[in-house]
Amino acid sequence: EERNIAVQTTQTVARSIQFMVTRQNINGGWVSVALTSQVVLAMRLAAGIDPSLLRLFNNTPTAKDYLKKAIQQNLLLVTTATPTPSSIQTITQGELAYIMLALRAMCVNTTQFANVNLNQQMVLRLQKFELGFNQRYPYALGILALCLNNYKVSQKIASTFYHTQDTDGSWLDVDTTSLAIMALNCVGGYSGAVQSGIHWLLKQQNKKTFLFGNEYSTSHAIHALLSAKVPVSTWNYPKVLQALFQMRKYDGSFGRVDNTAAVLPSLTGTTFFDLKTVTCKPPSGAINSSVVTIVYAIRYRCPSYVNIIDTSSLTISAQAGSSMITFMKTAAGMSNAFNYTLKYHATFDAYTVETINGVSGSTSNNVCYWFLQYDLTKKQVPLGVSHFKPKNNDELSFVYRKPLGQK
Repeated sequence: EERNIAVQTTQTVARSIQFMVTRQNINGGWVSVALTSQVVLAMRLAAGIDPSLLRLFNNTPTAKDYLKKAIQQNLLLVTTATPTPSSIQTITQGELAYIMLALRAMCVNTTQFANVNLNQQMVLRLQKFELGFNQRYPYALGILALCLNNYKVSQKIASTFYHTQDTDGSWLDVDTTSLAIMALNCVGGYSGAVQSGIHWLLKQQNKKTFLFGNEYSTSHAIHALLSAKVPVSTWNYPKVLQALFQMRKYDGSFGRVDNTAAVLPSLTGTTFFDLKTVTCKPPSGAINSSVVTIVYAIRYRCPSYVNIIDTSSLTISAQAGSSMITFMKTAAGMSNAFNYTLKYHATFDAYTVETINGVSGSTSNNVCYWFLQYDLTKKQVPLGVSHFKPKNNDELSFVYRKPLGQK
């Protein structure tokens, strides 16, 4: 069972990372500040990717650039003399906490990001925060963000939150209780409250499905239980993982980007607490040393024989050092327009393209052929699909055309 889980985890993480990478926007983010931060956390914790280097194309913003711009444009600074911002256009406390966690995942100093001391801004918000019945989640997230960025949270702030614990040991629901366990465990000094929270959380586990609710809530619970070092035999972690695997979609994701980002760290046994020891390598021009992302398309330039419209480009990620075939396999799994067949040549221990999208490798009279080339320069790739290893940010296409120089 352990080996099966390990294989499923590796495959799911790889496909889910690809699912998220292909949904990055040209501005470097994913729809919103909170979602961008969640994706950054998932990539760092589940796959070890340094998201500060992640970009859709050459010269486009990274996730770090996106978050910096968001801070510059939308963070209403709070001082001791000003009220807590309430404008819908400003970054909320919960969003600020997510940003701080994402910056920690990218090894960015939160005391001087975009010329703002985010730690100080979070503290001022917590001090002014009206901790109502439904506001405990962002408060706990704020405490956790400060603690994991090595800021000593004051006794007053921690105690204020501690006293919102319900008599049954919970903090409202599974998600908030899980965060509360992590936040107070990180701060220290609240072991009784933490143990009560864990006791309540364990009682919420479904004895038949082993889940703690939906995939999002279950992922929160896994974070809390692992970070608190609750014995996995107590809550049958392998069964929880198997139940989560059952929730995967055909593309390997968990349906939406937010659900996928939430689940991934849970599958690999990492938690927010792993951000304490995260390290980042200097930029190398790639997403990181282990992941390569390319843009790939199919183009038809032989109208006399093939009248097919060009495909839309796909953004695909794979492990660094992967051959072009690996990227082709991924593309084919995303769209039938990228389906292909190969022919094996034992003499060279290599494959050549036989068909793409049902179009043969050459026309009947050998006028047009499939050529792999760089999309911008139109320069032909000098190696075959077995031996060519794309580099990060390559823009490639298979083009059905006549050989250069042939009329």
